[in-house]
Amino acid sequence: LYEMLHNRIAFTGVSEQQLYQRIRGGNHGAMRKDLSKEVKALIKGLLSPDPASRWSAEKTAAHPFFARVDSLDSHRDELEV
Repeated sequence: LYEMLHNRIAFTGVSEQQLYQRIRGGNHGAMRKDLSKEVKALIKGLLSPDPASRWSAEKTAAHPFFARVDSLDSHRDELEV
């Protein structure tokens, strides 16, 4: 989701060690300023380095972001591409 919305990967490093340190520390790239607070919270929940606090598939699927996607998908034949 981060990559889709930002057109870049969430974590980078000049070495494999630095990359892993950033992943473990949750130090992802800055988020776009035009994203809503709820989408930023969703991304942070998905990228949490702590498995106990990382969002589950159920919690993620229940997020309003995906409810809007489902709503658009149900009207796909009505939308012009």
